[in-house]
Amino acid sequence: MPASNQTSAKEYLELVKPKKTSKYRNVWTPYNGRNYQSKDEAHRAAELDILLKAGEIPYWKPQVKYQLGEDCVYRVDFEVGHYDGSKHVEDVKGYLKPEDKRHIRLWKKYGICPLHIRFKDRTEIVEGKS
Repeated sequence: MPASNQTSAKEYLELVKPKKTSKYRNVWTPYNGRNYQSKDEAHRAAELDILLKAGEIPYWKPQVKYQLGEDCVYRVDFEVGHYDGSKHVEDVKGYLKPEDKRHIRLWKKYGICPLHIRFKDRTEIVEGKS
């Protein structure tokens, strides 16, 4: 007897089961072979690729970790290089959560370059230590 291509009831129920929504309602979004934690983050990666191809920036890296003090490792969404040898880091946010406010305080004290916090309607720049 040939193998059946029909879906069992159990398989069907798994397929149509509603996906659990994220705590912060972000939607994981693929772009260029990588999954980003939100549509906005994936969109920013696409923008950075355009800037790279246009020669506006020499490089960008996703998900870079920075040590802030002894007990905090902060993972930024992007590190962006500049042709003068400097760099800045970016975090794409829908809104600030309590732990983000702690990271900002620590970035002011320990950060080695500017932190750009990108919202849909604005960008806030947090300077690192001088």
